[in-house]
This record gives sequence, structure tokens and C-alpha cells, in this order.
Amino acid sequence: MDFLVIATLGSVGGIMAATALDLGPLFVPLGAALGVFAGPLLILAVVTACGYIGAWFTGHPHWPACACCGSTRSTLEWRHGHLCARFACGRRYVRRGRQCLQVLPGGASQPYRRWRILRGWVDDPAPHAPPVAAPYRE
Repeated sequence: MDFLVIATLGSVGGIMAATALDLGPLFVPLGAALGVFAGPLLILAVVTACGYIGAWFTGHPHWPACACCGSTRSTLEWRHGHLCARFACGRRYVRRGRQCLQVLPGGASQPYRRWRILRGWVDDPAPHAPPVAAPYRE
């Protein structure tokens, strides 16, 4: 149903453009036919662009590769009210915004990687800082 509405609006827009540009009676049906496809394609292009821009800002892939095993596949689990990624080697990571923290066995965590726009996952400026007492439990 939504496609029909968008296609109709695109068709009317194509007819109006062909008439406003005074292209003649042969181009009015061509404008209508092109408008049927142009409307949905324009919306698809805008949605795709918004998806890419969102991925640039929030990070894609959502989790960086594990420091120990290098794997990118993880299972997600809830720990203390936060979503953690657990990798095959047993390490756990948690995200806070664009920062990824490694969860240590005692419940504390330390910085691991940070998402930078157009650079991807880069090492955090202070990866060897002393562990912070459970910052993901706030």
C-alpha cells in the first residue's frame, strides 16, 4: 500500500515536471513512468545513506575483534544490566557509547578500543591504565 502511494506521488511529480518544462505530450507519459520508479528509489537511497551515516558514527561492526583470539564472532549476554560480548576464548567486552571496554574477571574493566569516525576501531589512548572499578555497572 505504501509503495502504491509513493509511486502515485512520483508519477504525479513526473507529469508535473514534464508539463512545467513544456516537453510536449510525448514526454508526459514518460515522466509518469519515470516518476513511478524515481519516488521509491529516492526514498531507498535516503534510507541507505542514513544507515551508512549512522554506522559511521556508532561503529560497524558493533564489536571490535577480540584482543586474544582475533575472532569477530561473539555471543551476547546480559551482565549486571548491560549487554556484553563473549568471545570463544572467554574474554568479555562491553560498550559504552563509542568506547569498548574489556571486562576483567573481578568485575572491573579497562579501556580496549574506541570507534573513530572514518578510521574504525583504534586502540584506546590509555589501554594499559589501571582497571576502573566496574564502570559498566552504573
